[in-house]
Amino acid sequence: MSKTLIAKEFRENRWKLVLGLIVMSLLSLSLPLMYDTIIGMYEGFGDLGWIAELIPPQIMGSFSAFLWSQWNAKNLYQIGTIVVILLGMSTIAGEVSNKTISFLLTRPISRRAVFFSKVIAGSLMLWLIIAVSTGVMILYAVLARPEVVEVGRLFVATLITGVGLTTIYLFTVFVSTLLDDSVKAAGVAAVVLLVNSVLGWFNATRVYSIFTHMGGAEYFLGGVFPVWPVLIMLVLSGVFLMTGMNMLERKEF
Repeated sequence: MSKTLIAKEFRENRWKLVLGLIVMSLLSLSLPLMYDTIIGMYEGFGDLGWIAELIPPQIMGSFSAFLWSQWNAKNLYQIGTIVVILLGMSTIAGEVSNKTISFLLTRPISRRAVFFSKVIAGSLMLWLIIAVSTGVMILYAVLARPEVVEVGRLFVATLITGVGLTTIYLFTVFVSTLLDDSVKAAGVAAVVLLVNSVLGWFNATRVYSIFTHMGGAEYFLGGVFPVWPVLIMLVLSGVFLMTGMNMLERKEF
């Protein structure tokens, strides 16, 4: 691992980090503010049809469940997936397309260390965005709202979502190592993830979609920590990490 290379990654991707922090934090801050409005809509108009489908009435009975449903089970993983693709798409492919990969690999550091340093930097940026944006939501909800906020449960649910986003990030990095163009890497990753998300639309296949599990519904609504889904996501993360690293070690530029 190279601290210099990690710092380089932060410099080159600071616009992605800043954009992710701003967008995700503003989005998370808006959720506690939306609660009164949506409660008023429910009370004023009764059955709202499509709104009731998006936010089931039983969720509205708990402020914490509302926050979870709109953050972990929706915005955090949906917008987070876009952020993750932006972070991972240029990890290796960006160096190739910019013709800087040869210079980078001639430095007195192994290819394995180059790959690992880049992944560490991207993972740190991802978790910083997750931590700050979720913290903004919870802090505002605790300090400015009269409702009880189940901080511990929201924290654990966010860890589950973060593991899922990390898996997607490492998958995108793997594709970035496989292809030599950042845009193509982003496109391929997005298509694969879209197909995987479609599996979650059907009862027969939803168990095979990562998006089914990364929201943490089994834990937050059912009270059971999803041990096997989390373990599988961690194993997949390891597979993508090691495969991408081995590919970079064997690849000729």
